[in-house]
Amino acid sequence: MSEADNNNNNGKGTDTNEGSADARTYSQDYVKTLREENKEYRLRAKHYETHLRDVMGIDSATDLSDLSGIVKGHKDKSAKQLSDAMASATNMLVSAEIKSLGSGYDVKLVGKLLDKSKLTIENGEIKGLKEALVELEKEFPVIKTVTSGKNPGSNPASAGSAGSGDEWEVFAKTLY
Repeated sequence: MSEADNNNNNGKGTDTNEGSADARTYSQDYVKTLREENKEYRLRAKHYETHLRDVMGIDSATDLSDLSGIVKGHKDKSAKQLSDAMASATNMLVSAEIKSLGSGYDVKLVGKLLDKSKLTIENGEIKGLKEALVELEKEFPVIKTVTSGKNPGSNPASAGSAGSGDEWEVFAKTLY
């Protein structure tokens, strides 16, 4: 076949030897077009691989032949991070709610003993917290801190430095 016939077939190949199916030739234009197309696909694949490695935190030495395993590991890691963040946020919300109740609970101890699975959080409100605290207080009365009207953190006055009780009352009345 001539070059003109070859170009009329869009360069897709013609038999040079009519009896042999293995001996095919392609025009230089067609081969060049295929190579350019292949180059574009290789560059695009390399671009996507680079972004995949960046997004998933995969170093360049890691083989991507088991991509489904790598993606599964990334999903599991992300799910664990999300779960940990939700648990931390729930703990902070419960602690803040316990503090806002102002009922004298030991927030740290309640946070450790409270079964948070019984609580539901809807629109930032904790449902079932008061009931859970009452039940927890029945089981562990030590969660309720006892404070009297006095400041438990102050040191008692020594006998020589403090004035009489009457002086203290007069001083307190002048402040108010």
